[in-house]
Amino acid sequence: MDVRELLDKLTRVSPRDVTVLSGAGLSVDGPSSLPTGPELTDRIVDAFFLPGTLGKIRARHAAVDWFDKDLCPLKDVDIAPRPPRLETVLGVAARIHGARIVERSTADMAAAEPNRLHHFFAQHLGQGGGHLTANFDVCVERAAAVRGLTWSKDDFLHFHGSIGGSEELGATLAAVEKGFTPQRAAEFLALLTKRPVLLVAGYRGSDFFDVNTAIAALPPNSLRGLRVIWLQHSDHDPHTLPPRRSAPDERELSLFDILHRQGARLAVVCGRTASFLRELAQRWHFSPLSNPPPRALKTPVIDADPALLPVASFSLYLHIGLFDDVVSLFDAVTPLLSESEARSARSAALWEAGRWNDVRRLWGRARPRSSTERHRCEPVSTGPAPAGIPVADMASPTGSRPGSEGLGRNGRQGAGAHAAHA
Repeated sequence: MDVRELLDKLTRVSPRDVTVLSGAGLSVDGPSSLPTGPELTDRIVDAFFLPGTLGKIRARHAAVDWFDKDLCPLKDVDIAPRPPRLETVLGVAARIHGARIVERSTADMAAAEPNRLHHFFAQHLGQGGGHLTANFDVCVERAAAVRGLTWSKDDFLHFHGSIGGSEELGATLAAVEKGFTPQRAAEFLALLTKRPVLLVAGYRGSDFFDVNTAIAALPPNSLRGLRVIWLQHSDHDPHTLPPRRSAPDERELSLFDILHRQGARLAVVCGRTASFLRELAQRWHFSPLSNPPPRALKTPVIDADPALLPVASFSLYLHIGLFDDVVSLFDAVTPLLSESEARSARSAALWEAGRWNDVRRLWGRARPRSSTERHRCEPVSTGPAPAGIPVADMASPTGSRPGSEGLGRNGRQGAGAHAAHA
């Protein structure tokens, strides 16, 4: 099926029969000029972590052939090692530097003006459509306010929270790797399955911990009858692509695989997102999409306590399973940790290094001060075999699992690593 046929099929349905799934790509054009996910990740790491932190993570990912791979063979781009997940980096930074750093780091989002795509999707919502977005900005809402449009609150969901929303964004991001709460999963899936067509725009499909997991957990063939049209942005003429399937050795199923396994009919269009939506706006009798002003990133000034930079890098390395780097910072960071935090970090590094007896002795000498510490100590000091040690409970100073996103020693997945994962 070519692009024209897809447009014809899409315009035969009413806007009220289409739900949108969107990501940061919607907010890149001027005047919004907001960062992409990788750009925001770079911003946060540069401000709140030691210099070289992002390079070490990318180097480890490159060493185990963990790259961002583009769908389109016509794109002339360098394949780069995957960065850490934005939510992971923001969550660690907020934990070490304080929750308010999230708002300081995303100040440009709080003040962003809506662009032409926000106006398109505000009109879509005003015509009875639905919208799921990973974005923190509220530009669609601002576009709607300009136009006097309203919709049911059940038809629009910021599934990772929003700037100025009722939830504290820092706390929401810190919880992302645990997956959706039952209530959020129910809200997300109800809106995902409410209409017969799902239009994906400006979205990378890399929310492995929550979106992918929630859809994969549905009963088999739950999405049978759902037509998915995925807009993959590029700067060349539009063409259709076969949905990329995960290779047998990949660490996680792509969202394409998950949608296919659940019975959805999936078509991928590669080309300029705005060009596709411009024609769709004409056929749906929306306001025409104008040409955007030049993009001008407005990076906020971010001040961070230099004394906390090594603690933040240490915590990030521990969190994603880079234990060699944890060990390299241990002496510098230990004076800034509590006794229990230091012991948990040392335990995780010793465990990953295979020093089982040292782990047992470490916890055998511990004097538990809480029920959580007692739970950690007892199986290690008295339990029969290292394999029985609850590693997830002996993880980072925050109680999160070591390696929950990335890779451990020698390129293996870190202890307790999340198999579905940057």
